[in-house]
Amino acid sequence: MEFSQPLDIFYGSLALCSFIIGLPGNLYSCWFFFRNNVDVPKDTYLIISTTDSLICLLSLFPGLSYLAERRPLAFTLAPFCAVWATLWNILTKMSTFNVTVLSIGRTVTMISPLRGRRYVTIRSTLITLLAYFCFCVLLVGIMFLIDL
Repeated sequence: MEFSQPLDIFYGSLALCSFIIGLPGNLYSCWFFFRNNVDVPKDTYLIISTTDSLICLLSLFPGLSYLAERRPLAFTLAPFCAVWATLWNILTKMSTFNVTVLSIGRTVTMISPLRGRRYVTIRSTLITLLAYFCFCVLLVGIMFLIDL
């Protein structure tokens, strides 16, 4: 199978830029939302920023492999591969779900501004995100068991 070196360089550069720009930006967002008073939107934004920070960090490793002419680098270690794949599968799903939860919360409060805060609370948001996280962990665990 032939690989396209220009595409590898493009993808590797894109992943490296995601790491260089995305990680500091998301870490700053985490710090900002963490030090301010926590309410539902700020709490949700903190979770989104944390998830996206970890995704930016994880994108560094395949990006470097692409720039190194597809040499596996850290991916030669089986434990690293297992941890990386598990985190990547969970975090990418969580990132999408985090934005979904935020959008639903906004929609509920726009439709019913006076009663919406009763439904969209920090507790309900965190329980929803935690339940989905557990579901993702279970799903990834089942995928690994099937591969064995």
